[in-house]
Amino acid sequence: MTVRFVCSAMVAGLLVTGAVAASRARVHAQDAGVLPSGDAWVTVIGCVQQGMKHRLVLVSPTTERIPGVPESTCNTPVAEPLLELHDTHEYHFDSSLVGHWVEISGRLEHFDRHDDAKNPRELHIRTFRAVPVLPPRVAEIPPARELPQGTVMPSAPAAAPAPAPSEEKPVATTGTMPAPLPKTASPLPLVIATTVMALMGALAFRLFRLRLEGRI
Repeated sequence: MTVRFVCSAMVAGLLVTGAVAASRARVHAQDAGVLPSGDAWVTVIGCVQQGMKHRLVLVSPTTERIPGVPESTCNTPVAEPLLELHDTHEYHFDSSLVGHWVEISGRLEHFDRHDDAKNPRELHIRTFRAVPVLPPRVAEIPPARELPQGTVMPSAPAAAPAPAPSEEKPVATTGTMPAPLPKTASPLPLVIATTVMALMGALAFRLFRLRLEGRI
């Protein structure tokens, strides 16, 4: 009984391990751009071309996320792998997109072992958009070229000297000194003369008054 239980547990463990490994392998395959084999909702990027029976096909489809392409146009030849696009008229997906990179989301039919270039898998469009065009990388600046030893680099022209500030020059004169002014007389004689004249006037006035009084 114990041996049978141990064997059953080992078999169950191996089955679970195998299922997990297969699931991881399937997820890894889808992440690497491989399309799922069964019915699935997918988002794929590829080149739109004109296929057989006047139907549009998506050549070299991949589920990888591509941020952009260097050019919007493409000339991928119609060959496997490819997907036949359906419901194009309902979503205005026309022949103007032939030769362009397009991202399409929609329902992918299950894979049939008889699918080939003549009878490709069907992808029913629901949404689509043009793949963005990435601008070219800016060219790197080339490294500075080394000059041979002994090469003299031309010097930059010297700046013009600033003009010297102008000096104020003294105004020229005739060169002769002005004549000295004459010295004025002392005020003392004028004071003496004024005093004498005042005394004489006072004395004359006194004599005139005495004469009028009859004393003289």
